[in-house]
Amino acid sequence: MKFIINHLKWRHETFYKKNKLHLAADIVLLSAILILVVVFFVVHQVQLAEKAKIVISANETQISSGKLTDFNFAYEIKKATSNSILKINLPDNFILKNSSPEQKFDNNTLSFALGNLKKGDKGQVKISGIVLGEKGSQQVITSNFNCTECGYGYINSLFYAIENSELNISIETPEKIYEDALIPVVLVVRNNGSEKIESLNLRLSNNWLITNKEYTNNSLALNSLASGEERRIPLVIKKESNGPLYLESFLPLAEKQLKQSVWEKEIIPLKSNLEISTSINKEAVSFNEELIINLQLKNNNDSEVKEIVINDFNLDDGLVIKKIDLPKKYLKNGGIFINQLQAKTEIILPINLIIKNDNAQTRKTNLKSHLSYEIDGQKINANLNSSDIKFLVDLNPTANIYYYNSYGDQLGIGPLPPVVDIPTTYWVFWEIRKPDNNTEKAKFTALLAKNVVLTGKQIINQGSLNNDYNRLSWDIGTLDKNQNYQAKFEIQITPSAENLGQEPLLLTDIKFTANDSLTNKTITQNFKDVSTVLANDSFAQDKGKVVE
Repeated sequence: MKFIINHLKWRHETFYKKNKLHLAADIVLLSAILILVVVFFVVHQVQLAEKAKIVISANETQISSGKLTDFNFAYEIKKATSNSILKINLPDNFILKNSSPEQKFDNNTLSFALGNLKKGDKGQVKISGIVLGEKGSQQVITSNFNCTECGYGYINSLFYAIENSELNISIETPEKIYEDALIPVVLVVRNNGSEKIESLNLRLSNNWLITNKEYTNNSLALNSLASGEERRIPLVIKKESNGPLYLESFLPLAEKQLKQSVWEKEIIPLKSNLEISTSINKEAVSFNEELIINLQLKNNNDSEVKEIVINDFNLDDGLVIKKIDLPKKYLKNGGIFINQLQAKTEIILPINLIIKNDNAQTRKTNLKSHLSYEIDGQKINANLNSSDIKFLVDLNPTANIYYYNSYGDQLGIGPLPPVVDIPTTYWVFWEIRKPDNNTEKAKFTALLAKNVVLTGKQIINQGSLNNDYNRLSWDIGTLDKNQNYQAKFEIQITPSAENLGQEPLLLTDIKFTANDSLTNKTITQNFKDVSTVLANDSFAQDKGKVVE
């Protein structure tokens, strides 16, 4: 071959580049040679056919991989031949078992020595063996009749398709199969063939997952399956996506995987009718306030549900379960365990819960947990989420009155303690620092006490301060997250003689209200009436009694 290629390269450089007629002439010459070879071969075969006729047949109408099959070679001699030999060419992976007549067969050359044959002689030889190949593939078995007078010999062939396999596979499944279930099945493999199978690979379709840890890549490898042996392999599988349950078998031969049997079943899983619902005893709660979650399990199935386990309770990041009390009757290993729930029955499980805020940025959460149970021998795992738990907005408004600030600097004007008929001023501080969620219609209100008036001095960063017949109102409006809101304004009291020796009130009926948009609740916080004692002003709190 290398000589031919090099010769063609030489002719290309020497002749073809200069004149294309040389190329055309060579092509015509080569075509003529090929035609002569074919004609010679055909003529030769026709001549041999005048000497002998060979017919190859199989004892099976359908060839099956793994089955012992007989191939018959019938011959009829038309002209006398000497030293006659019938050589057999076997297909790949064929396992030769027997030959007949055995004394005429050479196992090394796969040849029958037929000797000298007379015109009119008829006979038959036979080989028996195991056909191995991929189901649906084509194979060929060939004979070559030769003799002293035959020259190159007479070739005859039998082409056949492998239509079946002697390897039977199937999967035994439960009568009912449920969604999201771990399904116990039995994989059945039977070797109906005539030969022991040294190794076998089985593969499940990717839309179904084998969950057994000892098997990987959804495949099983079996060793040594004797002829007639049936093997039952328990598996646990789970549906991953839509599609039939599909099993394939492969024979690993000559570094190839030869597909054998295929088993398929269309499965439409049922939905388990274990109805799960929750209700909460409060529409909204504050952090660190106890609430009750009622977990209802209602078995609408026709079968009982067994070994119900609810555990791994948790919340969103930043929220902490400060306390959880589970029903003592069903308490086991830190979770809830119910041995069985009969068909068409229900149970309600109260769960007492206190939630702590550990720097969470949310006001809504769910109690999350893991659920597992068994129905009709199948285990189902699921994640549970309770109904929404809503938290009341924690605005933490403050309402204080000062004469001195926290550093001791004087804010108010006038005598302290207050003096009869002499005005003294104080500063009112109403504040909301960084509310944690949008809140609407926020408002502070208060009543000016007797002898108390507004001076008109004020510092307000949102909204307006109104005075309607001594009823003060700071209308803030909508609160935005993480903003600070402040209203600072000055009030003045001029004590009368009747206040002598008393601690007169400055503001009364102090109240903060707002609408919580998440919970649709009205938030109300009432503050104590404030007198000249100024409980929050450490520098002035002992100077509240009116003097002359």
